[in-house]
Amino acid sequence: MNRKLSFCCSILLAAAIFGAMTGCVGPSNGSAVKDFDIAVTEQESDQIKVFDPREADWSKKSALKWSWSRLPDPQMDSKA
Repeated sequence: MNRKLSFCCSILLAAAIFGAMTGCVGPSNGSAVKDFDIAVTEQESDQIKVFDPREADWSKKSALKWSWSRLPDPQMDSKA
């Protein structure tokens, strides 16, 4: 499997898992759903990031709710 296809499969798997974990399907009782998390892809770091929509400044660490990368974490490598 080539790298591009592998990365696409990883993205789809991550999206499916995240969607299942967060219950991205709205409530069945017809009530309005407010404030969905904001998922973005960041090409510079090869990451998927999820931000809190209620946070005004997404550059703050508190705004980042979850992130994932297919690449090894350089911080983990330096601790070994």
